[in-house]
Amino acid sequence: MRHFIYEKCPVWLQNLLVSIYGIKIKRERFGIEYRQHYKTINIDASLEDAKKPIFSFLGDAVKNVPFYRSLGISIRPSEDIESTVLKFPIIKKPVLKSNPANFLSDCGSSSARVINTSGTTGSPLRVTVSTESLQRNYSFFHKFLAEAGLSEFSRSATFAGRMLVPSEQKKPPFWRFNKAMNTLLLSSYHISKNTAKDYIDTLTKFDPHYIDSYPSAVFELARVAESQNIRCNLKLKAIITSSETLDRHQRNVIEQYFGCPVYDYYGSAEQSVLAFQTPASASYVVPLQYCLVEVLDADNHPVDVGEKGRIVCTGLINNMMPLIRYDIGDEAIVAEFHENSRFVKSFNSIVGRTDDVLFTAEGYRVGRLDPVFKGFEGISECQIIQHSIDRVEVKVVESSKGQLDELKLTKALASRLGESISFEVSRVDQIPRDSAGKFRSVISNIR
Repeated sequence: MRHFIYEKCPVWLQNLLVSIYGIKIKRERFGIEYRQHYKTINIDASLEDAKKPIFSFLGDAVKNVPFYRSLGISIRPSEDIESTVLKFPIIKKPVLKSNPANFLSDCGSSSARVINTSGTTGSPLRVTVSTESLQRNYSFFHKFLAEAGLSEFSRSATFAGRMLVPSEQKKPPFWRFNKAMNTLLLSSYHISKNTAKDYIDTLTKFDPHYIDSYPSAVFELARVAESQNIRCNLKLKAIITSSETLDRHQRNVIEQYFGCPVYDYYGSAEQSVLAFQTPASASYVVPLQYCLVEVLDADNHPVDVGEKGRIVCTGLINNMMPLIRYDIGDEAIVAEFHENSRFVKSFNSIVGRTDDVLFTAEGYRVGRLDPVFKGFEGISECQIIQHSIDRVEVKVVESSKGQLDELKLTKALASRLGESISFEVSRVDQIPRDSAGKFRSVISNIR
């Protein structure tokens, strides 16, 4: 209903509604817990510095969470962190999905909220967090911004998966302004050779300190604008990318066109892992106060520096749904370990998801379709395949929990890709994996 009301409002009123929503999220993110926790963050903390809060977190988990309580694990402060963590089994995503209530703390919170995520393999997941852990999470993000010379309220421009304007709209504005957060929100679904100049002109007029974007969106804008010789006069301090794998070619094109450094940020809705780049380091720093990270091979042994393996993480900020030794489904290449430890201090690179871009009849290139599936019931896994400019197939492995609403799903896709495309939902028993056990969530057969 709220989306319907928004869609029917004039642009000035949509800007007002977006700003009112901005006031709400500002209050949620920047409360007392945020301010107190921000002061304590030290991205160079050692294992010894973090031992007491780590043991406290693990002790609360085995006492208050049904799954961990059933394991009968004892937490002894006299032991070291590594041997204590290794008492816990590795948790795969299907185990979490099959019974999420088993991972919820008995010490509930009145501020508990559910976050929907599609996951890195097109597998929807519902995660419970608290307002306190949400604020802790944002305190780390803004510590990352501070490392890049930015503040939490620096003027910013954001490209994300929000449906700000109708998919079939061909003329600007393709953006809305969130005054409360000092942020220009731009549609990532309307970038094309016909609209690139409008985007660049609007960004120049707004004059943001930084751009926060999916790599695919800001890369597409840079690629198209550069191909049309549209000059960039922005004076950006940085471009922040997240939510997708940033490859070297994308980074080079973005940095060359916008004339500023790109810093990539890796996190998760589960609040179980965090890593980010800083001006001081091209590698991804893993803040120990946020998570413990192992990178393991197929036999669950730690890989060596310079080698790739599965990310298995222990988040340390979400007491509502603590995930210990959680196999998140991504891979990384290790840059450095903490001294005499299996826990990773930094990554060389993160190998997450790499999806194709879809094409619309209007000439738009659409990436990052995860938001379509957030909150959907009846879906265990899904894969989008574009066979032609006017035909898209959605392969769905159904879940035993809830019933798939095909009409709702196709409408959600049409809102992003346009009404000129026909959508076909195919129910399948399994989606084929690659050798790493993953599949591409979005495939385009248009070249």
